[in-house]
Amino acid sequence: MGTNFYLETYLHRFTFYHYLVELVNIPESSNIVKIKDIKASVLQLEDEKVNENNFIIQGIIELEISYVIANVVKFYNTRITFNFLKGLKQCYGEKDACFPENCELLIQASSRVIKNSLLPDNQVEVKIAILFQGCFKVFQDCSSIWKCADIEVNCVPAFESHKNEDLSVGNIAEFTQAFNIAQKELITFFVKNKGDSLVNVQLEISPNGVDWTADAYEVEIPPGQGEALVLATFLKYTRLKYYSLNNSLIDIYLQTQG
Repeated sequence: MGTNFYLETYLHRFTFYHYLVELVNIPESSNIVKIKDIKASVLQLEDEKVNENNFIIQGIIELEISYVIANVVKFYNTRITFNFLKGLKQCYGEKDACFPENCELLIQASSRVIKNSLLPDNQVEVKIAILFQGCFKVFQDCSSIWKCADIEVNCVPAFESHKNEDLSVGNIAEFTQAFNIAQKELITFFVKNKGDSLVNVQLEISPNGVDWTADAYEVEIPPGQGEALVLATFLKYTRLKYYSLNNSLIDIYLQTQG
């Protein structure tokens, strides 16, 4: 009887942010009154190992800029490229971190504009945060362990989901319960603004469930829209802060893997 024993594992999960500051020239004959909104989308992403400790990430981000001239909203689309070297030590904080044998590097990315400034001559300075999530896919031969039958074993990280619906939001900041994420590797909050007013949310982390600090930046969610927030820094506990200058209504989801 033939054998086909293997173990497909996903190791060393990591999350980190990379920030870009770009100057964009909008080809417009009239002076722009104000920038209404800027959206950033990752169109292309590539990664390549350069040695046992470092890899290169490069890609393309599309910017959709909406602006106002003479009470008319107009749109301008442009693309920017990014290319940078990342060390495994920066991902894990380990001095001798290196790629496992027979591994495939898996990386996903999402982006958002966190700041913009309108400059003279219709130039716009844009600060972009790119969130990267990745891991190593490793193939291990298990034929020496399993000898009774042909079998394929796939390791799938445990998944959990928590949901709070129809939460009222006011101008006093409130918080979700504290979640223990000590055994989790991927942690994502999703917030849907179901009300009529802008809602502000921010991730917080704590080593003991008592002393809290902000993780990354505060996010504004317009009415009718949703946002995904991923932890950039690990501590044992996490929670979500939320408030609105006017009353609103939100749904909060927390989903984890690991």
